[in-house]
Amino acid sequence: MRALAAARLAANPRRAYFQAALAVARFDARAELHAIRCQTLVIAGEQDQTVGFQAKQQLAQGIPGARLLSLPGSGHASPVDAHSAFNKALLEFLDSVENSA
Repeated sequence: MRALAAARLAANPRRAYFQAALAVARFDARAELHAIRCQTLVIAGEQDQTVGFQAKQQLAQGIPGARLLSLPGSGHASPVDAHSAFNKALLEFLDSVENSA
């Protein structure tokens, strides 16, 4: 699965990929997080070298009522790195959202 994801990324034109990465790097909506009014789960790979845990903590703290879950053994691509734990956490979260409505 990781090889497939890498192949898909590599298939993108370099210029387009670079421009998309720049757009992501420049995007900053932290001042607006307080306006999010839906239940939110922030999933953090414990070994993520791309986006540090502190950034994910700040994200969860900025969203009222957000939950933060750290996945051991997972890096930046938690749905790939720890697919079973990620899917289980996501399904449990979605069940809790559905049951609270």
